[in-house]
Amino acid sequence: MYRLRCFGYPSLVASNGERIEVIERHPKRFAVLIHLACRDRVPRMQREAILPVFWPESDESHARNALRQSIFCLREFLGPGVLLGRDDGELAVDPAKLHCDLWDFRAQVREKRWPEVCATDVRSFLRDFSVRDAEPFMDWIDQVRLEVAAAATRGWSVQARAAEACRDFASAGAAWARALDLAPHSEVYLRQMVSALVAAGDRAAAAEAYDRFEWRLSAELELAPTPMTRHHVQAALGGGSRSPFQGPGRVRPVTVRTFRGASLRSSSGPGGDPGP
Repeated sequence: MYRLRCFGYPSLVASNGERIEVIERHPKRFAVLIHLACRDRVPRMQREAILPVFWPESDESHARNALRQSIFCLREFLGPGVLLGRDDGELAVDPAKLHCDLWDFRAQVREKRWPEVCATDVRSFLRDFSVRDAEPFMDWIDQVRLEVAAAATRGWSVQARAAEACRDFASAGAAWARALDLAPHSEVYLRQMVSALVAAGDRAAAAEAYDRFEWRLSAELELAPTPMTRHHVQAALGGGSRSPFQGPGRVRPVTVRTFRGASLRSSSGPGGDPGP
């Protein structure tokens, strides 16, 4: 059984713990294996669909030959049965012979095992891994980063709601902060975090969080927080007998956007608001 690690710098490890560096040292060949292995929901992939991902500038004849050589080498080094498929048909990875950590993460999301989801460093997916002359593959990496980041923000929001239900507002504030870290332009998460921190008695931290958010929004997007957010924060920090904590509710999913080699950003507008 081989283990493919995609969170962090990618690596391929045999059952005896030995890294298969002969594959890792060839980025495009390794990328073909990664691309096939990460397709756990729709595991089989037509060769015609693989060609433009890795050889977008080559003619079909040269691309087919390059893919054929890559598959031959992968099978040579991995042994029989790891890569399934005919020479001219579909390709897939045998899950009984190779396991990928992205499969585990997706299973955790499907089964709503949010603490495990939140324990994953989602920003590390294929960290520092790149392939020359394969822009569609790099775009695919960005798409998967979007997927795992969105799942993690959902996980942190669930964790925050659970803490609020237990009146543990300090933990709720920390969880909202992690969600905001993944979607740093989300005013929804900013408002929730401010409310939780104030309810926990830490108005100074709430004010500092808002100041940082306001500065980031101006520096990165040349925008200011919406009147709704400013009013919410002013009311929360202004004191009074009513707690700023508004109780459980649903937060609309926040779409995150990734810049290659940079942090994750929110692509939703800053004025997003929780659902009813």
